[in-house]
Formats: sequence, C-alpha cells, structure tokens
Amino acid sequence: MNIKKTLINKSRTDELGHFYIVTTNKTDNSKGFLQDWVLDLCVSFVNKEDKNFRVDNILNHEDILLIQKDDKETGNFKLSDFSQMFSFLNYSATRHDRKIIIIEDAHKLSIGVANKLLKTLEEPPIKSTIFLLNSNNTSLLDTVSSRGIKIRISNDLEEHTKNMFDEMLPRIKEGINTDEFINEFRYDKEKEVKLLLDFNSWCLINNIPAKTLWSLEQINKEYQEDLIYHSAPLHRLNKLFNLMQQVI
Repeated sequence: MNIKKTLINKSRTDELGHFYIVTTNKTDNSKGFLQDWVLDLCVSFVNKEDKNFRVDNILNHEDILLIQKDDKETGNFKLSDFSQMFSFLNYSATRHDRKIIIIEDAHKLSIGVANKLLKTLEEPPIKSTIFLLNSNNTSLLDTVSSRGIKIRISNDLEEHTKNMFDEMLPRIKEGINTDEFINEFRYDKEKEVKLLLDFNSWCLINNIPAKTLWSLEQINKEYQEDLIYHSAPLHRLNKLFNLMQQVI
C-alpha cells in the first residue's frame, strides 16, 4: 500500500494526524509536484461526502485552505500571511469531517513566524490537518520538525515498487547481525536512501510512534549532510539498524 492510499484510509477511519511535513526527492518542478500530490489527496478526502470535487476546483471547498506566497513576491512569510489561517481555525468544518490547511514553501518560514505557529501545529484549536510542503528539502527548526509526521514522496511509479524494508524485515527477525547489515549498504548510497525512504513509509503505514519517525528524520539529515563522501558512515547505518530492530 502506498502513502497516499494509507492517508486516505486514515481519513476514512478518522485517524489522520494533525500535522504532516511533505518533502520530495524530485528536482524538477518539485513545488508544483507536491501541490498537485496534496490537492489530489484532498480530492480523495472530501469526495466521500462530495462527489463533484476535482483537482481543478478543490480549493473552492470551504473546509480547505491553501497558504502560499505569490511567485513574484520575495522574502519570507510574515505573520500576517497566516491571519486567514487563524480565522479559518475559529470554526469547525462544515462539509467535511475536518479542516485541511496546505502551507507551501516551508523554506520561507522565518524563525520568528515558525515559533508563532508552534502552538497551532502542535495542538490545533479544532479538528484539522495541516500539510507543510517542503519542496526545497530545507532543514526546518527542530521545534517544527519534531511536531510533524514526515512524508517523503517521489512519483507514483516509485511508490508502487516493492518496499525494501519489507524484504529486510524477515532477515532482521531471523537474526542478521549489525556487521552484515552495514556491509550490505555502506558502499551503495542509492540503496541506503531507498531503504531510508521505504522504512519511513513502512513506519507511517504501521502507525509507528512519531518519536521513531523523528529519529529516522535525524538519520536522513545525516545522510543529506554526508553526500560528499563515497561510503556511508558506519555510525549512521548502525543507528538505522538499531531503530529497525526496535520497531519489530
């Protein structure tokens, strides 16, 4: 099951989280790709009640709000850019079972504005879900990052390929040791990052606690910072292996 289907099922069973941080490894039109992905997700959310919403008119739904900077605007978000969001969250959803907020351009969140949003991100005043789109894969404040469930997507084809962690899972249960694991991934960065992404997807689908997802995000940050090297640092792979052992 891919991430989009998982979130749709969570919506139908009223198990959606209240804050997701969405990133992608795509380098071409990543901003448009993420917006299309989330808007398509919203169509699936609301069409269980309203059958007439499509991607091209989903933003007309009264329980969905998109916050974005005009492409011609420069500079970071100002707190006033979120006035509509705070008003939007004063009243419960009317046509859907929750309100949905999509915030684009996570890299334009200044420290000051991000800190002003923390309470809302951690505990929205009404039943709602916020999607923060991080198309630039910017390192966010730890206080923001720790409050969100991380979703990393690429394209529909990759989402349907076999999950590498699913293949690794029985080997871990059977007792593969740390050295075997490290030697399998230490010289293949593409394979390592695929395992990271697939493990993240597996954790999301299987309702693994947010603390584990946050730990996984820290490992991924180490990977991004270490791309200049030719082999994976052993300590990072060791932490990843220990995290995998913990969840089973």
